[in-house]
Amino acid sequence: MRMYRTLVTLVFSFAVSSASFAAPIVFSGYDIGTTSLGASPNATAAANAFDAAVSTSLIDFESPVPAGVSFVNGTITSNSGCGAQLCGYNTTVGGSNFLLRTDPTVNTITFNFATPIQAFGAYFTGWQTSGQTLAFDSTVLSMPNGGNGGTVFFGFIDTAASITSITYNRQGDIVAIDDIRLGSVPEPGTLALLGLGLAGLAASRRRKQ
Repeated sequence: MRMYRTLVTLVFSFAVSSASFAAPIVFSGYDIGTTSLGASPNATAAANAFDAAVSTSLIDFESPVPAGVSFVNGTITSNSGCGAQLCGYNTTVGGSNFLLRTDPTVNTITFNFATPIQAFGAYFTGWQTSGQTLAFDSTVLSMPNGGNGGTVFFGFIDTAASITSITYNRQGDIVAIDDIRLGSVPEPGTLALLGLGLAGLAASRRRKQ
């Protein structure tokens, strides 16, 4: 019986923890003036925390963009047009490519997803301008205030959402985007059902013993 109670407690705690993600949880780190991830502890710490919180797939722009994912007003390139600190750089180990705005007069890049997502994160480099945002559905997330260029990781998890489009507003900044993470999180109800199944299995084994 002790095994049964322990398992139910663990599964219930996990389900409640997942339910607590109902509002967007933001992961954000900014290192002013940096030109590499090795010199960007705040951004990499935010990325690591995001990666630990949710299972994601990675778009690094070194391989073709996956089917069902598209973007508007962005182009894949290896040249930002100026130095890494102010205009951005590749963040993929051993890579060279990143995403950059196509038209300098257009402030937005929109990402579209054929399969809805609940988690999004990426490195944004060459970060200078304040007031930049990520928007989806009716939610607008404020990104870090700008400084003298540098490296930002920004991501969020929102299990209450079913996101098919995200718009990034760069506020006129030249920003390279790389190593995009996309993911979804199991519904709390699904976790609860899984927990009941595991608890039942544990109870059955206990009776047999």
